[in-house]
Amino acid sequence: MCLSMRNNVYGDYIPIPSTDCMAVSSFWIANPNNNLIDNAAAGAQAVGMWYIFHQVPTGQSEGQYPAGQSELTPLGKFYNNRVHSNFKAGLFIGKGVKTTKASAANPREYLTVDNARFRPHQDADAEKPRVPAVIDGLVAFKNNDHGAWARGGDIVFRNCGFSDNGIGLTLASDGTFPVDEGCSLEVTHSVFVGESDNVGSQGGQNSYWGRGANREYRTLPRNKTFPIRGFQIYDGPVRLTRCTFRKFTPTTDRHSSAIGFFMKNAWQMTPQNNVSLLRMERSVGLQVFFGAPGQWFGDNNNDGDKMSIFHDLDGSVTGYPDTFVGRADNYLIRHPGCLTVPRWNGMICAGKYAQPVFCPDRFPRSEIFACHPWESSSPGFERT
Repeated sequence: MCLSMRNNVYGDYIPIPSTDCMAVSSFWIANPNNNLIDNAAAGAQAVGMWYIFHQVPTGQSEGQYPAGQSELTPLGKFYNNRVHSNFKAGLFIGKGVKTTKASAANPREYLTVDNARFRPHQDADAEKPRVPAVIDGLVAFKNNDHGAWARGGDIVFRNCGFSDNGIGLTLASDGTFPVDEGCSLEVTHSVFVGESDNVGSQGGQNSYWGRGANREYRTLPRNKTFPIRGFQIYDGPVRLTRCTFRKFTPTTDRHSSAIGFFMKNAWQMTPQNNVSLLRMERSVGLQVFFGAPGQWFGDNNNDGDKMSIFHDLDGSVTGYPDTFVGRADNYLIRHPGCLTVPRWNGMICAGKYAQPVFCPDRFPRSEIFACHPWESSSPGFERT
């Protein structure tokens, strides 16, 4: 629709549907200070429940709040909500709305999708302490792309369930590195299921119908080759703790892993990303996957692809406590003591790692900073 209705763009600008205007949702929440309890959202062309942030209030609320307040406002109560059968995501926390008119500098029309990040602070004041946003009891299943996506911080998912989604949950940092010190996201006491006993039904919005890991026909996310991931790590720091994974089984058509990484990633990844106290049931055929060149991963050679990493604090993924899991060809972290895991396209390394960053637009060109350091004290492997 936005390709044909272009009266409000500037000049000859042609909108990009995937980024400018595909934003149909069942719940559109522009003010975080609302309570969502015992609701269900299903079948949206984009998102079931979307927390989206206006730089300034629009419509009936125009002029009532200062610029940027929505991104800083603490979240109301979110409890026991269910999202399923949505195309882009069941729950999405992130993005904003363009609140300026179309111009030569920014030809997109007023109220198109824009960038914003949720950064809740006490009294909506960035100088005061952060107030963690708590997503409690979310159930997300059979969403075509994401069960849930959240960018910002601090945000905590707890007591949640993710099943039969393309990607169960993606957590991404505030994204303004290195000035987001202290920002983090966490998921705890939650369950991730790759393919449940709910096979679904053919037809409707879901055009992907094929064989699951047990060869029984079922609904599939995206298509039969899409790499299914339970928990997807992006940016960071993010924490995954006290969670259970089951039924992530690769097939000849697709990869399916409990833990994965954002694909075609051009951004940085921090070694502060960490996991602990996880339960990988025997039905998990692939605990971790770092991707491989092909249809969905591209050449798998962007900076973020190559530096994907997380810290296994207690060995609940690797069997080796206080170790780091990185991509097999990351020679910045590889040393003779690393253990290669070919099925993961990864390796397990003990050592001390930090995240270096060169910021020529913020600091003198001669300076390189090691930001967000994270150290391990273990000199080598000790199997648990």
